[in-house]
Amino acid sequence: MDLVYGLQGQYEKATESTKQALRLAPERAFSYINLANYSIALQHFDETRQVIHQRRRGNWMIKYSTMLFMLLPFSGRTPPR
Repeated sequence: MDLVYGLQGQYEKATESTKQALRLAPERAFSYINLANYSIALQHFDETRQVIHQRRRGNWMIKYSTMLFMLLPFSGRTPPR
């Protein structure tokens, strides 16, 4: 459902729907990418950074991590070293 909300530009609803989906299935990498995209659309850049760095600590495939890091320049800050 989050994708439908996102396509309609209803990013607040898309964010809530994605967070609910992640509570049920936290291993779904694309949900994190969607959540980061929605937070960028809402200009919630601190939340974008949290999503990206939260997934860096997780154990999941490198290619999805790369997709999230491509969003980082839009979050308004650089990653910590």
